[in-house]
Parts: sequence; structure tokens; C-alpha cells
Amino acid sequence: MSDTDSSPVLDTTTESDSEEERTSSKKEKEKKKKKKKKDKKTKTPDVDAADGNGKKKKKKKEKKKKESDVAEDLKSKPEIGSHDEDDPEQAPKSGKKKKQKENEDPNAPRNPDGTIWKNPLQFWTARASKVKEEGTMITMKVPQKTDFWRKTRYAFIKDNGPYYWHKVKGDFEVIVKISGGFSHMYDKAGIMIRADAENWITTGMECFNDQMNHATCVTLDYSDWSLAPLPKDCEKEGVWFCLKKIGNAYESFYSTEGKTWCLTRQGLFHSKKDMQVGICAACPMGEEFKVSFDFFRVKPIGG
Repeated sequence: MSDTDSSPVLDTTTESDSEEERTSSKKEKEKKKKKKKKDKKTKTPDVDAADGNGKKKKKKKEKKKKESDVAEDLKSKPEIGSHDEDDPEQAPKSGKKKKQKENEDPNAPRNPDGTIWKNPLQFWTARASKVKEEGTMITMKVPQKTDFWRKTRYAFIKDNGPYYWHKVKGDFEVIVKISGGFSHMYDKAGIMIRADAENWITTGMECFNDQMNHATCVTLDYSDWSLAPLPKDCEKEGVWFCLKKIGNAYESFYSTEGKTWCLTRQGLFHSKKDMQVGICAACPMGEEFKVSFDFFRVKPIGG
């Protein structure tokens, strides 16, 4: 074998290869660095964009706050038709304020229990010749030759006495205090409830044989009549009378002081739901006389 054969074979590409490898590795490193920088740029938040998003978020928060403030403001305001009683500017001009003023008025007419008295009566049938309304009292002159009666025994119909009334529905009780100059036979004054011209009740004070009586006359086409004696001279100080209507039944009472009541009559009447209710008087046989009705009022019974 020749020397050339025995000499080791030299790697002639080593230096050039190593140089190329260094160059390529350097390039790869530079690429990696560039890539990292690029990645960092993509990952790093954009300051302008972040600022824009922050502004948007801030605007949303401010909007929500405004909406919540408006909602709270609406909650604090009274509803339509309501009012804050402590705020004089929002208090209504009528209703509770008006009632409060009336209750504070020392000159307002009052019932015995201290409540404000108002006259509910509206209509006249055969108006009295002279009528005066002052405070809680209604005073009238009762014309002569007037009466309320239908058919029984005497075979005549009289329905021409003064009657001051209003409409009332349902069940109720009527209370009034009566005083006056009763002096002639059958002089009378009292409460009347009336379904129509043929069906009515009167109850109150009546003079009979120089004696004052609690008289009740129930008329269902034909009139009946009952008397219960009253204390002597009671017409001067006045007597309280009460008439209750419950369904088609009635009850009549009297009291000398308006507290202790004496029942004098109970029975059946008309079943009509709405009635004329008021005060009446008559003077069948004597000259006109003066009578006063005090504290007239109607109270509903039940619902």
C-alpha cells in the first residue's frame, strides 16, 4: 500500500462547515430574538387602546350611576295623586287639608261628640213658611191645617206638612233633638223616612190631650198610630229621637238626654233600598207653631 493510501483521509470541509454552522446559528438566534420582540409587541397592551377602553368603561360606569340616581330620585318622589303631608307645597288644596282646617275651626258647628256637623238635607216638600238654619239647629214655623195621614178610621188622606229631606241608601239610623211650642191637639214634629206617598214612617213628639208623647205613625197604604207618654214640659228642653231601618224592619227610640234610650216601637216596613230621610212637622187643628230640630244626622248601619 502506498503512503498516500496509509495516510489518513483529511476532512477538507471542517473549517468551512463550521463557519457556515456559526453563521446559520447566528442567523437563527437573530430570528429568534426578532420573533421574541415581535411576540412581546403583540403581548404588550396598546396604551392608546387601553386608554380608549378605560374611557369607555368610565363612561359606562357614569351612565349606570346616572340611571341609578334617577331611579332613586323617582322612588323618593310621591306617586301621581299622592302627596307628602309634611310638605306644604305638595299637600292638596282640598281633601285632608280642608278637613283639617274645618276641625281646627273653633266656630264650626259640632255634634255632641265633638265632630263637625254638616246639614245633609237638600230638598223640601211643602216648605215651611219661615225657616232659619243657625249652627246645628234648623227652626221652622209650622203652617196650620197640615198633617200626614192615610185612610184609617177617618177616611181621608193628608200629606201636606213641611218635609225637609235627602236620599239615603241601605240600612241606617237617624237621630235628632226636637223642642218647640207644642200647644194644640195633634201638633207634631219628628223624623220621617219615606219610600213613596203611600209608604212612610214618622216618629217624634206629638201633643195629645195636653200631654206630650213619643208618637210613631207607620203607613203602608193605611196609617197606624202609637203613643208613649213623655215627661212633663220636656218639649221646652227638648227630647232626642232615633229611628233605625234594618232591611225591611224598623225600631223607634227616645231619650231625654241623648244617652239612655227607650224603645217604644218595632215592626216591619218597606224593603226599598233607598229612602227619603229627613224632618217633618204638622199642625192639623191649631195655629202655626215654632219647632226646632237640633243635631240632625244619619249614620249608616253595617256595610
